[in-house]
Amino acid sequence: MTYAFLVWGLLELYAADLDPNILSKAQLLNDRMLDLFWDEKEGGFFQTPIDEEPLLVRSKEIYDGALPSGNSIALSNLLHLERLTANPELGRMAKFLIRAFSETLKEIPSAYTQFLTGLYLALRPATEIVVVGDIQAHDTRKMLATIREKFSPEVTVLFKDSSAPAENLALIAPFTSQYTALDGKATAYVCRGNSCDSPTNDLKYLQNILEQ
Repeated sequence: MTYAFLVWGLLELYAADLDPNILSKAQLLNDRMLDLFWDEKEGGFFQTPIDEEPLLVRSKEIYDGALPSGNSIALSNLLHLERLTANPELGRMAKFLIRAFSETLKEIPSAYTQFLTGLYLALRPATEIVVVGDIQAHDTRKMLATIREKFSPEVTVLFKDSSAPAENLALIAPFTSQYTALDGKATAYVCRGNSCDSPTNDLKYLQNILEQ
């Protein structure tokens, strides 16, 4: 599914650039993919869209060869988008997707390595961080660099630029509308599971949170 790979690419680009317009495009494409390929009855994504000429069998694939399967990529996309937008429906679909292929996965796990990456994300406690600050300010860049210091696939980062209009981000992630930069300094809001730490602009404190 080309859609899944495009969404994946946009999510990676957002992680690097933090432009809410990029995240918005990822969300729109993911919604379109759900409309065209999602199997609401059994879970998972078909290989062919619903508006294509009817086939005798609409197949689904999760085998990860030299190129990962669309379902494997879509699983990670759903989990990341759920955490970035706080949309529980995406999490529901991710769990449904896992259940749809659980028996297949048990037979030969090594054939579905990318899908296992998504499963890892689903099972690991998620850490969600919203950074609020002026993108041009040194303290904001330092805070973002601190978060990015080590590879942590279970960590998702959302950025709210306090120097720019917040409408675009609020449309994607409404919960960020109340988040502000404390004392005008770059501030991190960190949540893990169902609990959130107090917002902080102390980098050492933030590092301790990330290392726990």
